[in-house]
Amino acid sequence: MAITRIGIVGAGTMGRGIAALCASAGLPVVLLDIPGSDDPTGADRSAPARNGLQHALKATPSAFLDPDRAALVTVGNTTDHLSLLAGCDWICEAIIEQVAPKQALFAQLEPIAPNAIVTSNTSGIPMSVLLAGRSASFRERFCGTHYSNPPRFMHLLELIPGPETSSATITAMEHLHQRQLGKGIVVAKDVPGFIANRIGLAGWVTTVRLMTECDLTIDEVDGLTGPLIARSPSATFRTGDLIGLDTLAHVTAELASATGERFALPPWIRQLIQQSRLGNKTGAGFYQRSDAGIRTLDWKTLEYRPRQKLSTPTIEELLLLPPADRIRRVRALRGRYGDFVRRLLIESSHYCAATAPTLAYDIAAVDRAMEWGYGWSLGPFAAMDALGLSWLRTRFAATGMPMPPLLATAGRAFYRTTARGVTMLPLPGAAGARRIPLPAAPGVIVLSSLHRAGKVLDQDADARCVDLGDGVLCLEFCGSMNRLGRGAIELLARTTDRIITGDYTGLVIGNDHPDTFSAGSNLAEIATAAD
Repeated sequence: MAITRIGIVGAGTMGRGIAALCASAGLPVVLLDIPGSDDPTGADRSAPARNGLQHALKATPSAFLDPDRAALVTVGNTTDHLSLLAGCDWICEAIIEQVAPKQALFAQLEPIAPNAIVTSNTSGIPMSVLLAGRSASFRERFCGTHYSNPPRFMHLLELIPGPETSSATITAMEHLHQRQLGKGIVVAKDVPGFIANRIGLAGWVTTVRLMTECDLTIDEVDGLTGPLIARSPSATFRTGDLIGLDTLAHVTAELASATGERFALPPWIRQLIQQSRLGNKTGAGFYQRSDAGIRTLDWKTLEYRPRQKLSTPTIEELLLLPPADRIRRVRALRGRYGDFVRRLLIESSHYCAATAPTLAYDIAAVDRAMEWGYGWSLGPFAAMDALGLSWLRTRFAATGMPMPPLLATAGRAFYRTTARGVTMLPLPGAAGARRIPLPAAPGVIVLSSLHRAGKVLDQDADARCVDLGDGVLCLEFCGSMNRLGRGAIELLARTTDRIITGDYTGLVIGNDHPDTFSAGSNLAEIATAAD
């Protein structure tokens, strides 16, 4: 089932982002939105879609890899041009997050494109609800496609099969997104919030609550909930500004209604929304950009003050460590910062361990969803291994939290590394042995596996030449912080000689360091080597 032409219905932030992603890969796209007009004569009924395309082009950075690829996007409106979707192999719905309009659109699409795959970019409406009234054939070709925003830059795509989605549909979507669009795919269960938003927003709400209980500032919390605990540099509140406070309020309210869990936002955030302080899209939210620089909200007064980056000698020392070591060492952080971080890690770990079996088919999917969709260096299960499962069990017992069954059966760790590779604890209901192999991330070459297979052709203290297969070599930096010294330059010369004189056709320069592609170079050595 080849996908060569794509239709997107909805030219809002997500729809136009998906359209730009597909067009950037060279695929023709039809982008439709509701009829409307910015033209006083009323002549341009496709203005909403046209304006959406312009927003994608003018975004900083652009939603297009190459602005010239915007020529592959045909714009129109859903009243006059729905028939343009007849020639599409895949149609993605990205309209308002309400059941009735989505169902009405699917009823129109079914006779127009009877053979197309149709997907919904819903943030959490169950597939079974959206499929009400659709034929068996439509149900087989339907699934959820939940992108992280912005689609060009965030690696994650959650695929959510419906009750009757065919394996051919999932295979076609996986092939397109992995091979042509460069996405990391996680298959999620059809539950509210799927994986990334359910775990991510639960943690976000917990962080805000703990901030008020521990009497911390927004700057302090963002300093404690970013790279220090192996999460995204945008931490908590900068992530909130990126998402948009209005979007946070809508999605958390939907999750609370669907799950019965605590996703309530505090009154001061609702007050910001009433004042249209919605984050980056309005210029002010938890942070405000001004001529004097970035200012931070005082959540008690709702006034902005000069930003105060959190920095202590202990925190700066921890930030130099690898992610797993950071997580392990942060357990001993003293004072109110330590109290806050420990409470956050304990509560977040408990929620993930208790909820994951209902969200995903394996723990790797949970970790990848958070790493690829929220920019974490370590997913929650890898972070729990770093914290130590015995430490977590003791903390759960001390705080009166019920022991999640998954943690009770995990032994010393969720993941184990053996001579044969990495294994993981299966989620309840999985068939097979107690421990199962970690599924390979499609399209990802693990260099350490090639080392074990004897594929290292040449190496020194600074770099390695590794045979990737298919006639392609990899120059892998491997010195301290991947700094480029004389050895790396000399090995680069020998490696290019191999390609010129041998049976090799290409070279990849890369490595799998979790934080640093290269920290720079020894300039004295580089000057000597260049001479």
